[in-house]
Amino acid sequence: MAFKDTNPGFPGENVRDVLCVGAGPVGLLLALLIKKSGGADSAPARGTPTSVTVVDRQPARYPLPRAVCLDHEGQRILRSTGLGPKLTPLLENIIGLPGTNFSWKDADGKSIVDLEWEKPTASGLNRACGFCQPELEKLLEDACRDAGVDILQLSSLHQNDDHVTATFNKWPRKEDGSSTKSEATVIRTRYLVGCDGANSTVRSLCGIDFNDLGFQYDWLVCDMLIKGHGLPPKVLPHRNGAQICDPNRPTTFALAGNGRHRVEFMRLPAETKEEFFSESRAWELLRPWGFSEYYVDMERVALYTFRARWAGEWRKGRVFLAGDACHQMPPFLGQGMNSGLRDATALAWRLRLALDGKASEFLLDSYSTERLAHVRAIINHSVLLGKVICETDEAKAAAYAKDLRANPPPHGFDPHLGTPGIWEADDPAAGLVAWQRPVTTGLDGGKADLFDQVYGAGWRLLVWGDTPGLRLSPAAKEFFNAIGGKVIALKATDDVSGDYCRWFKEDLNNAKAVLWRPDFYIYGVIREKLEEAEDMLLGLKEKISPPLK
Repeated sequence: MAFKDTNPGFPGENVRDVLCVGAGPVGLLLALLIKKSGGADSAPARGTPTSVTVVDRQPARYPLPRAVCLDHEGQRILRSTGLGPKLTPLLENIIGLPGTNFSWKDADGKSIVDLEWEKPTASGLNRACGFCQPELEKLLEDACRDAGVDILQLSSLHQNDDHVTATFNKWPRKEDGSSTKSEATVIRTRYLVGCDGANSTVRSLCGIDFNDLGFQYDWLVCDMLIKGHGLPPKVLPHRNGAQICDPNRPTTFALAGNGRHRVEFMRLPAETKEEFFSESRAWELLRPWGFSEYYVDMERVALYTFRARWAGEWRKGRVFLAGDACHQMPPFLGQGMNSGLRDATALAWRLRLALDGKASEFLLDSYSTERLAHVRAIINHSVLLGKVICETDEAKAAAYAKDLRANPPPHGFDPHLGTPGIWEADDPAAGLVAWQRPVTTGLDGGKADLFDQVYGAGWRLLVWGDTPGLRLSPAAKEFFNAIGGKVIALKATDDVSGDYCRWFKEDLNNAKAVLWRPDFYIYGVIREKLEEAEDMLLGLKEKISPPLK
C-alpha cells in the first residue's frame, strides 16, 4: 500500500514540510538532518526547498546539564552532519582509552564487573564521552539556524488526513538562547515529530499510552564544576565513571563534560523526597567522598525518577514520536539520549523519502517496529543492571553481585533492529551498525580519515576490492541513484588499519560487499558473487518505494 500524500502545495507563508516539537538534541538533530538532506536534487516534487521548523514549550534554551553520555553511535551521527570539528572540543574523550573502563564496584570498592568500554566499537570512535548538554544544544541550534531552520514556541496542534495544523507563539530564539515574544500564528505541516520529552504534549494530544516495567527509583543528581585543584583524592579511582553498588547508599560517578563531574545518590526507602531533595542534603552526601567548595562549585542539584517504559505507538498518521517522548530508561548504560539520536537519524532518511514521494507505508511503519525492539532491548538490559545497583537489601545485593561476577554482561551492548524492517532479517550481520575505520583519501600523499568523513553518510554499497563483477541493470542504477546511493570499492591499500579486511573476512564471512543505510545500519551482505547486488537493490526498492498505480 502506498502512503497517501495528497499535499496540494499548501500555499501560504505558514506551511512546513516537517515540524519538530522539542528543541532538545533529538528535535534539533532531526531538523538538521532533514534540512541538510533536502538539497536541490532531493527537494519535494513541487520544486521548493525543504522547510523545517523546530518548536518548543520554552522560549529560551535550558541552561543546565541533563544528559552527560555520548556513545560511539551518537558521535558518528552528529559527525555526519559536518559538526565533527566543533563537536570534538566539547567532548571529554577519556572512556575508551586503555585502562579507562566503566566499573561496577561493591560497598568495599571491590570490582564486580568491568564493562570494558575501552574495547573497539563498530563506529571506530570511543564507546562513551562525557559532555554538557547545553553546549551540545547550542552547537545544534547554531547549525540549524545556519541551515535555515526556525525555532519557535508550540501552543496546540490538530491532525487532518493530509497535514497537521499547529499553533505557536512566534518567539524566535536569538544566538544567546533568549527570545522576544511576538504574535501567535498557525502553520500546517506535512509531518510532525514529537521530540518533546518525557512529559510530551504531542504524545498526550495523540492519546498514546506508555507500557511500564514498574522500575522506579528516585536519585539525587549533583552536577559540579571542577576548580583548579581537581577532584578529591578519594574520588580519583572513580574519575572515569563507576557504579558503587552499596545497599546503604547506591552511588554513581559519571563524566559530565570538560571541567565537570556528576555524582548521583539513590533515595533510600526510609527517606522522603522532601527531606532528600535539597542542596544542603547533596553536600552532606558528597562530603564523605571528600567533596567541598575547595574542589568544586555546585552547578545543579536535581531529583530524578528513573523509569523503564515505552510508548505503545510511535506513529499516528502523520505524527511520529522520538526520544524521551516515546521511551525512558534507567541511565546505567548512558543510553537515554543516545537512543533518541538513533530515533532521529532513523526517522530523518525515511521522512526525506516521504517528502520526495518515494516512501511506502511499510517504510514509515518500519520506523516503529525497528526502533521499538531495539530500545526495548536496551531498556531491559538497563533494568537488569539497575536491579544490582538499586538493591538496598544487603543479602540480595551480595547475591546480585555474585551473579554479575559469574555472568558479566557483554562489553558493548549493540542489539539488532526489530522486525519487520528495512534490512534482511535472515542475515546475522544485517540490522547491526556497519563498521567505520580509517581509509586513505587519495589526497595529500596518502592522508587518511574515517570512512564517513571521506565518503559521507547515505546508502553505501561497499565492495571489497575491485568491482568487475558488479553489473547493475538500468532500473537498479536509477533506483540507487534516486535514493542517494553510492558504490564504493575499497582496496587493501586503502584500508589503513587492516580492520576492513578482517571485517569482510571474519565478521562478514568472506563477504564480497555490504550495503548499509543512511543511519549506518547494515541492510544486507553479499557473500557469493557481486551479481547478487542486483536482486538486493531491487528487493530494497520493493520495500521502501510505493507501488506503481
